[in-house]
Amino acid sequence: MATEKIELAEGKYTVCLDEDYTFYALRHGAPWRDMCGDGMIFSMFREIQKLRSKAAAAENCLVCAAIADPIEVIQNTLEILKQSGEIE
Repeated sequence: MATEKIELAEGKYTVCLDEDYTFYALRHGAPWRDMCGDGMIFSMFREIQKLRSKAAAAENCLVCAAIADPIEVIQNTLEILKQSGEIE
């Protein structure tokens, strides 16, 4: 069973990474493609994870913005940007 997964194209594709770094793709949930040794795909996998995490943090910040103190919203925004490497 994959330890990390990313679903793409509304679930049509699932990119899976196992604990032993076995890297493969499913198509409609069925085995589709072995991607072991594909460094570019691995880099894209990590970038997608990073961007999705960043988007989720930004969304959470926006949801709370309606009820939070404006200073707290700005501080949270700065923390998100620092964690993503956008600012130091």
